Amino acid sequence: MADRRHRHRDQERLSLPPSTATVLGRRWTVWYTLEVPTPAGPWKLWGLPGLIVEATEAEGLFAFSLSSFEKLNPEESQEGFKKYISIGEVKEGSRKDIRKLLELYFGDPAAFLKLRYPGQKVILEDGEGKSLTPEEIRSKIVNIEQ
Repeated sequence: MADRRHRHRDQERLSLPPSTATVLGRRWTVWYTLEVPTPAGPWKLWGLPGLIVEATEAEGLFAFSLSSFEKLNPEESQEGFKKYISIGEVKEGSRKDIRKLLELYFGDPAAFLKLRYPGQKVILEDGEGKSLTPEEIRSKIVNIEQ
C-alpha cells in the first residue's frame, strides 16, 4: 500500500493512519495501526508496517473491518489451522476438471452446490424469500478483482 495521507482515525484508542493504493484494478483506502506491528490485513491487502484494521474500496462495493483479535499462545495458534486452508477434502484434478467446476459454479450455482453438498437441500433466494434463477444470481455477483 502506498500514498499515505495525513488524516487519522481513532478507533478503540488506536491511532489509525490511512494508506491508499490500487490493488488488482480497485482503489482501496485502508487504516492500520502501528501499535500491532504486523504486516497482516484482509484478503490481498497487506504489507504495511502495522495491522490493517479497516479497508474500503473506492466504489463502495467492498469493505473489511476488523471485529476483534487476541493474542494466542504458540500451541493455540496452530490449532485448527488446516480447516482454514480448505473446505472439505483436498482433491487433485486436471486443469480441464477444474475449469468444468468453475464453469458450473458460475453457470449454475445451485447445481454446483448440489454437487458440493450431495443429499442437502439447496435453496437460493433473495432477502425477501423469492427464489433466484442462475441468471439472477450471476447478475448479483461482483468480482472483487477487476
